[in-house]
Amino acid sequence: MSLDGTKIKANASKHEAMRYGRMKKVEPVLAKTVEDWMSQASGADDDRSHGPDRRGDEAADWMA
Repeated sequence: MSLDGTKIKANASKHEAMRYGRMKKVEPVLAKTVEDWMSQASGADDDRSHGPDRRGDEAADWMA
């Protein structure tokens, strides 16, 4: 977020906005979706294909 005075046009669609009642119905579905994303990300972090002591983002050995 910036406070430089930039003006940006926006389009707040009434079709995409949610009322409280609908939001309460959709919230569990969205929470499950986020939970699935987080478990997939966690699984990607647990990748041990580079070896037990390596994460895969280390510099190559020849660079040392």
